[in-house]
Amino acid sequence: MKTGGVTALACCAMAASHTDAALSAYDGFTTTGDLTGQTGGSGFTGAWGSSDQSLTVVSGTLSYSTLVTTGGKVEANSTDELEFRGLPSTSTGTVWMSALMQVNGTSNITSNMASIGLFTGTTSQRTWLAVRQGQVQFYTRNAADTAWDINNSTSYTNGDTVFLVSRIQYGAGTGGSDLVDYWVNPALGASLTSGDITVDNSGVAFDSIRISGSGGTGGTNTPNYIDEIRFGNSYAEVAPVPEPSSAALLGLAGLALILRRRK
Repeated sequence: MKTGGVTALACCAMAASHTDAALSAYDGFTTTGDLTGQTGGSGFTGAWGSSDQSLTVVSGTLSYSTLVTTGGKVEANSTDELEFRGLPSTSTGTVWMSALMQVNGTSNITSNMASIGLFTGTTSQRTWLAVRQGQVQFYTRNAADTAWDINNSTSYTNGDTVFLVSRIQYGAGTGGSDLVDYWVNPALGASLTSGDITVDNSGVAFDSIRISGSGGTGGTNTPNYIDEIRFGNSYAEVAPVPEPSSAALLGLAGLALILRRRK
């Protein structure tokens, strides 16, 4: 009976620790192999598809602090590997997005990178978040759709996993344009207000996402990774952490095991 109680506590704790908030869209890439045609996750409007070389899902998730993660991760180790996936058309309210990225090899050249872009269709790009050239870079399309607002964050350390978060507030910018905030490695559980980078006068309505990467540098193929793509209505939704009750249950389970072994 005691063993059963310990098992039940541990199972409940593990289940709680992998429960996401109510996400608008999420893909943790749980099925290894070619990403093209995969329909895992939730909240998207179709499968992943490629117009160039396809990406590959490999085992082992990226991690950041206590962020809840599942499944594997997307790997790019050649040139011009990319995949699109449809999302519900989004042009009003406030939308949050987050993702994990890791670039290896020589990160200070253009051809070695990992990136995420929001699009209208598959040709009209609205934002671009990239780790390349030793930096985290943010490209945001202006409201007139004539130019990019380009910002670079602090330098990127090769091989680190970076947690990128963006918030789009539609109609909150100058003259009713869109206001976009970006954060690099924000604290989990924090109350985010102004971004590390804020871009006004933007036009970023979207209905699809593109993930892309390249690892072809100097004749070598260096794997770079993208993981844990989330869309939601708040920071908490795109940065879920284990619930406090999960930690308590794990503690109880551990205490019960210790007491049982002492008898």
